[in-house]
Amino acid sequence: MSVFLGPPVGGKAAIAWNRSVGCGRRVGVGRSTNRQRLWRLCMKTAAATALGLVAGLAVAVPTPAAAHGSIDIPASRVFMCKTVVPDHPTCAGAWDANPQALYDWMEVNIGNAAGRHKELIPDGKLCSANRSKYAYFDRPAQEWPATTFRPDADGKYTVRWNSTAPHSTAYYRVYLTKPGFDPSKRLAWSDLELVHDTGKVAPERSTTMRMTLPDRGGRHMLYTVWQRDDSPEAFYACSDVAFSGDPSVVMPGVPPSEGGSPSGGGGADDGPSNAPSTEMVINTPSISKVKVLKRKRVRLKWNDAGALRYKLQVSKFGRSPWKTFAITENTKWRGRVKQVRKGKYRFFRVVAINPSGENPRGPVKRARVRARK
Repeated sequence: MSVFLGPPVGGKAAIAWNRSVGCGRRVGVGRSTNRQRLWRLCMKTAAATALGLVAGLAVAVPTPAAAHGSIDIPASRVFMCKTVVPDHPTCAGAWDANPQALYDWMEVNIGNAAGRHKELIPDGKLCSANRSKYAYFDRPAQEWPATTFRPDADGKYTVRWNSTAPHSTAYYRVYLTKPGFDPSKRLAWSDLELVHDTGKVAPERSTTMRMTLPDRGGRHMLYTVWQRDDSPEAFYACSDVAFSGDPSVVMPGVPPSEGGSPSGGGGADDGPSNAPSTEMVINTPSISKVKVLKRKRVRLKWNDAGALRYKLQVSKFGRSPWKTFAITENTKWRGRVKQVRKGKYRFFRVVAINPSGENPRGPVKRARVRARK
């Protein structure tokens, strides 16, 4: 049995070993500091790999992807608070409780579910999938903003899953709360009735499900389970909805004091399916100014496109890949842009977030980002 004791430390044997692992000849004194650093890193990595000490490089360990999706029509609680009405009092509380849960709106999951949803998620913790990170979203339905839920002209309802990372699907199962559901209590499995099961679905960016629902009135909840077919991982989403024009509903895009829809049954004058009482018109955001500040910082301004949220995308070449930043203000952004060398250009664009449709992307704006002191 042979034992590896490390790379040779000098002479022709060392040069041959260096080349065999792809590091080349040693970079001597007087050469670029970056080249010396890269050479040393290459040598250390090669030696550690040979010794079997770099598990992250030598062994591929499958792990779930970091992002997958949620229901955006009608908006799930986490999606609603992240993109639709973040200033609603309950949503503001969610931001205060754990902002990361909102940024990770697409990760309400259980990695080893394998269809054991009721076994792994106890009553009262369905909306969080029994994860402490999302515990705030288990609060009773009466506290949350809801979407008015109406059928289309053919009498069917539309539910859509927005996948940030598509996968082969074993099923989407949609549950609706039963008649007599008490919105002052946390959701339990006994509150739910299965109303739709897609069966297997091929990977796709968004899955639109159309279904016939039993008669309901007032506030209710939809609970959607996405079980992957290529993994035991499953995802969960709670959506608060209102049938027949519940006047207590806070509509997406409308402040709480202005929210609500007229009381009474749903009829021919109720308007289009799942429409908010005030339509949101989302225009294309266009950057009007790029100002380069000290230490690689940049200040941007753009027009108000009518969206509640935006995201900024930055690219080295004006094409993919784009690095995305969440933006907390509607018409301006200030932050630091990393660069490889001094005096290089960067390309910027702003995307308006429209939860019920396309997300308009503005034109690309170029700026030379200088490392000024």
